[in-house]
Amino acid sequence: MSTLDFTWRPVDTLYFGPPVSMAAGEVNHGRSLFPPPPMTFQGIVRTRLLASAKRTFSLDDWSATARKERAELVGGPDALLPGWQLAGPFPARLGDQVEPWFPTPRFALRAKRYNSGDEPARAHVIRSPHPACDDLNPKIGGDRTDVGAPEQGAEEPLGGWVSARNLQWLLTGSGTWDGKGFGKDLPPFVEREPRTGLAVDQRSGSAMDGLLYTVSPVRMKPGSGFLGRLALPASFSPALDVATLTGGIATAGRGAKPVELQAAGTLDPAWNDLRCGNHLAKTAESPLFWLVALTPARMKDPRQPLTRLPPGTTVRAALVGAPIVLGGLSMVGGDSRSNRAYVPAGSAWLIEIAGKPPERLEALRRLNDGPSIGDPEDHCFGFGHTLVGRYVEA
Repeated sequence: MSTLDFTWRPVDTLYFGPPVSMAAGEVNHGRSLFPPPPMTFQGIVRTRLLASAKRTFSLDDWSATARKERAELVGGPDALLPGWQLAGPFPARLGDQVEPWFPTPRFALRAKRYNSGDEPARAHVIRSPHPACDDLNPKIGGDRTDVGAPEQGAEEPLGGWVSARNLQWLLTGSGTWDGKGFGKDLPPFVEREPRTGLAVDQRSGSAMDGLLYTVSPVRMKPGSGFLGRLALPASFSPALDVATLTGGIATAGRGAKPVELQAAGTLDPAWNDLRCGNHLAKTAESPLFWLVALTPARMKDPRQPLTRLPPGTTVRAALVGAPIVLGGLSMVGGDSRSNRAYVPAGSAWLIEIAGKPPERLEALRRLNDGPSIGDPEDHCFGFGHTLVGRYVEA
């Protein structure tokens, strides 16, 4: 396998629309999704690879033969080629060291007297009538275990975004919490930029009565962008120039705004430690652990995130929140994709694996830093990417 870490830095604002109509008068306000969904990310990557590939047919040629050629190079609209794996995109501070940020795991709870930047409480098993956090419903099945942090007055997920270092603190139980490594709504290097306008009559050039609208794209501050990763088998087509992902200009979002591609610098050590699973041996000492989604996942039953449960595995608690709906337009065929509900990134499951630590460790390694939840058909695009976290008692 060949693995490539790369970044893309937006030059302008970006708008990644939810799958709804944006006709003025029907919708008064449009708010960009953030971050862009993995499906959008794979489109950017494949378009960039195709644009620089040695091809027989132009990208403007939509004949069956031309489409077949492109599919043989980078796969069809609903799947990458066998062995290809994308990860991301993750918002990041860029530079000599790349610091990715992630949605806060939902087992991180807001204490009653919380001030911005304060250390959150970790949810743990509750054996009392205190208020608890859990999306498992015993009335419709599931072996429910209440979790929360009542001794700190914590009942709701903290939400927001955390740096790689704070994510490491949450998932390993070691280190310290950095108040500057938390963003309440967005990472601190991202802001929304609302823009208000009127629909214009194309014939007269005048504003149309009653058709006021506002859109809110996102702007990445200087020195920030997104981190992505592409893993390829050694046998990928020689017609492709993978180096094109580490230099030049691509386009992204509504209006095809320019983004600058670069090779990723040194990755934040905290992110490298989590990816490599340096905390897994300690995690495997307990039968309980947290499974955290870094990207959205499409699943039939959010109470059972794993399609293949290791023997002796039980989901004790699910903290998933409200689903998000993703869809959009397929650039290959020009038709709409089906709108589908996804469990959002940051969702967390408290899982118990029976057996001895060596067997548990092997299972945890399979779940850490890769797609392990949701529909397997989506995995190649980066949906269902998970990390494993230690369960810490109160």
